[in-house]
Amino acid sequence: MKKEDTIVIFDLNTIADPGQNVPLDTLHLLNRLRQKTAIAIISASPLETITRTLDPTWIEEFDYVFSENGLITYKKSALFSEKLITQAYNEDEIQEIINFSLDYLAKLKLPFKRGSFVDFRKGLIAFSPAGGKLKPEEENLWIAFDKENGVLRKMGSALRERFSYLKPPLDFALNGNREVEIFPQGWDKSICLESLKDHKTIYFVGHLTETPNESDYSLCASERTFAYHVDSPDQTRDLVKNLFLDELTARYPTPLLTLTIGYLLEPKKLKTFHGALQVFRTNGQRMVKLEVDGLANAEEVDIIIHKARRTNETDEETLEQPPLLKAYLKAHPKTFLLDSFRGVGILTFRHFTAKALRNLLVKNETSGESIRIPRSVIVEAETVELPDFPFPGVAKPFAADGTEESHDLALVYSNKGLNALKKPFLLEQFLNHDSVLFKIYAIGPHLDSSFRNSLPNLSPQQLESLAEKGFDFFPRISRGEPVPMDQVRFPSQEVLHQLCNKLNEILDLSLFGADLIRETGTNNIYLLDVNYFPSYSGFASRYHKLLDHVLAKWRAAQTPTSNTK
Repeated sequence: MKKEDTIVIFDLNTIADPGQNVPLDTLHLLNRLRQKTAIAIISASPLETITRTLDPTWIEEFDYVFSENGLITYKKSALFSEKLITQAYNEDEIQEIINFSLDYLAKLKLPFKRGSFVDFRKGLIAFSPAGGKLKPEEENLWIAFDKENGVLRKMGSALRERFSYLKPPLDFALNGNREVEIFPQGWDKSICLESLKDHKTIYFVGHLTETPNESDYSLCASERTFAYHVDSPDQTRDLVKNLFLDELTARYPTPLLTLTIGYLLEPKKLKTFHGALQVFRTNGQRMVKLEVDGLANAEEVDIIIHKARRTNETDEETLEQPPLLKAYLKAHPKTFLLDSFRGVGILTFRHFTAKALRNLLVKNETSGESIRIPRSVIVEAETVELPDFPFPGVAKPFAADGTEESHDLALVYSNKGLNALKKPFLLEQFLNHDSVLFKIYAIGPHLDSSFRNSLPNLSPQQLESLAEKGFDFFPRISRGEPVPMDQVRFPSQEVLHQLCNKLNEILDLSLFGADLIRETGTNNIYLLDVNYFPSYSGFASRYHKLLDHVLAKWRAAQTPTSNTK
């Protein structure tokens, strides 16, 4: 019997890959779901695009179609409600918004710009800084560039600040790394719930759910919805079968093992942990939020996932567990700490990381590749001379905690540059690497890698001419030309697995990301940075792999020895 007061809303990108039609088997699966409950589709796209993606013959299978993030709503294929941006703002205000945006875009230096920068829809305006119609290879380069530089988020924030005086104020949402959508405050995706007042139970399946201003976040965070995060249409099909149609599937079965899992995370990490929470809970795990100050009265959990910020960067004693956590683990000896607290602390400060990894050396005889860290030195004195240091070097603040200050990096050309920078910092040798930076992500045994554009090579002649200048902060340095995928020499999978095993051995950590470069014309690979428990953006099925890893680590810990470092 169909539950008339229940509805499942699917973001369009959870049932179809970008630019592709919804597979026929998915449509048949949704049609079966519709026999049990109402179903809806939501997208930032106009109705024409949604219809083209679904196939016109299937659009009527959805009880609701929320186009333009729910601002233009269709019920049983008939227009049900609409909110027009031209009704919220007058023509002068709209033109001022567009003119400001075009001027903002004109000042951006990007890897490329093509066309179709502005898409004026009925309920919102979408801006694409690189252009709305990119070739596949261009789109891949743009997505990588925006992930690194946050162009869309910065533009959205600039628009919101500039037009905060409007009534209602302007707000924005990020449609992945493709476009920034602007609209009156309160007109985000959660507005579709206004059309569902007769529905008591509302499920939402989204993919851009992790941080505020991501397109799906507002609907996911609503108290009225039960939200689920997926990374691909395959996961959506499995979710429908497992959760809604009660069919077993081998792809992501509900684990027989059910744990009480505590998560002790800093506020910034909490904002990006939402998707993992949904996957863990969907797969039968009980999740408990922990806070250091409340551990004395906290319930017992089976395992703790943690990432907590330190405040003292000069005393290695602060890398140990806080007294309250140590007392909690003593009171609950069966509770397992996922990774070493000290290891996480080491990665929070670059000078401690350099010390811990100073003897790192990974060699792979098959590929001939080796991995080590670059030469580095701590600079603390206000006036310093380093006659033996092989300039150029990269000046890095001690703290690597994700704050704005931790990203204040500078390229130092000479001793003159050292004395102009705020102390203390870690000075790390810069090596030419053909403008390619490799990003490596590890979730226990699972490994993923990608690359992005980086700083250009420096010739001896350029370095000599820049010596008198002394230094440049990173934002002022132009990136090198984008490197085509077929010209990038990725490190071999064998040497990357060796590296991850070695880092796990040294730091006693299993969740981390790493930045690597290959020295120009060599097999010498250098490890520039390691960070704990990154967002794993772009890592396929990352939350399911995280769950698998957490359960595996807990099983392995059920021995006479446990990890409470």
